[in-house]
Amino acid sequence: MKTVITIITASLLSLTVITSVTANVVAVSDTTGIERTFSQSDTEKIEKAIITNLNSGVYGVVESSLFNVIEMKINYQDFKSEGIEKQLRKIVTESTSQSLRFKAYLTLTYMRNQDSFNSPEILAEMLDTSDQNKIFYELQNSVQSDQFTVSN
Repeated sequence: MKTVITIITASLLSLTVITSVTANVVAVSDTTGIERTFSQSDTEKIEKAIITNLNSGVYGVVESSLFNVIEMKINYQDFKSEGIEKQLRKIVTESTSQSLRFKAYLTLTYMRNQDSFNSPEILAEMLDTSDQNKIFYELQNSVQSDQFTVSN
């Protein structure tokens, strides 16, 4: 029980780091709209927090972290992390939960092939913290429809 409380406490602290860092995002206007960027320090904090949560072993924490990764990639298209991708691959291949494996697969696929999905603006409309499955359903539909696309 003490281990579970420690993991949950660490995960909540990690979520606090993600929230505080994303609140301090620098917005720079350009000709295409608003470009959002992070400092190297902020990127490292976010990466560490997400990896900690993805590795927590607590189903709800891992699932929420998968949502957070998608949300980050939608809102900050240049966001990349080998460490997060490595952890996603581990979940895809080793998780005992079929649901987490599939959501991790969708998250990893989106991180690697963002251009194969709807635009970030359309996907942003699917981000709903009260129904996190919405975005996963959208990504799943894109993956499935892409599998049946025939190119000449």
